[in-house]
Amino acid sequence: MSKIQKSNLLIIACVFLPIIGALFFINVPPKLTLALNQYLFILIPCIVFMLANKMNIKKTLKLNPMKISDVLRVILLAIVILPITGLISKIASGIFGSPISEVITDIVSSNTFPYLFFVIAITPAICEEVIMRGVVLDSYKKFGFKKAVILNGILFGMLHMNFHQFFYTAFLGTIFAIVVWYTKSIFASMIMHLVNNGLSVAMSSIVKIDQETINQAAQLSSKPSSIIISVIFFMISLYLTYYILRAIRLNNITNFEKNYNTADDSQSEHDIINKDLYYKNTKPYYNSDNTYEDEHISDNLIREYNSEGNGSIFNISFVFLIIIFIGFSALTQLL
Repeated sequence: MSKIQKSNLLIIACVFLPIIGALFFINVPPKLTLALNQYLFILIPCIVFMLANKMNIKKTLKLNPMKISDVLRVILLAIVILPITGLISKIASGIFGSPISEVITDIVSSNTFPYLFFVIAITPAICEEVIMRGVVLDSYKKFGFKKAVILNGILFGMLHMNFHQFFYTAFLGTIFAIVVWYTKSIFASMIMHLVNNGLSVAMSSIVKIDQETINQAAQLSSKPSSIIISVIFFMISLYLTYYILRAIRLNNITNFEKNYNTADDSQSEHDIINKDLYYKNTKPYYNSDNTYEDEHISDNLIREYNSEGNGSIFNISFVFLIIIFIGFSALTQLL
């Protein structure tokens, strides 16, 4: 079985384990169950998965330090993308409704800020990133940069198991995967995830949210002036997102990659000559995964331009995951 199929089955297991686990934690206080749920049914299974498959945990999870400048950029990026995710969520709500809004409202209104910050911000930033930007992204890197990050976003959206959350979490998952790919550090997505969810918790705690407030906000957001403002902020946010991602990428490539110009794959005649001479004086080899390696070229360039890029995306485990997502999402809509 390939690494991709194994990682897909891991996602499926992490979807069903909480349901099975709930049968054994009937008498456990809901607060404790909510707090430990992802650690028991996502983080621990991921660790067991990596150990069972004899994976290098540090390499798989990309437990590499970040540059201070990149830390500041990903924090800024987490704030900048809020108008984008907000508009996507608004459109999805208009189409599918928001079936989990009442559940979230009850959780927010009945718990303290420290507890909510731990459960909604800290916990997903650790557990969900370990599985998605750690194990899964490492498995899908054979498809190359573009396919790997987009598929990672789609799988992250499906992990939430409802139509409303799928679209904006798929976008977030793609952005998280991009920053991890560029920085080669999972801490980049962990920080972004923490800031994104943490801001939501903070705003919910400052503005006491109830169902009446949600209904009023929905009516206000449906006004033409509100829609125009949202679109304007969306466009500005989109540009700033591209600009910040580009800055992160440029901050993590070597001088050789800058000559190669990864932005548009173009080279001057001089660069092409230098590149050809460079390869004549290096000793390339292939690793156990049949991916091209060269000790003089950074991992980013290898992964982006010399990935395998072959193999079927729609294997049986991926199709099964799609069926499960549609089934759970449809059930959520009905309930």
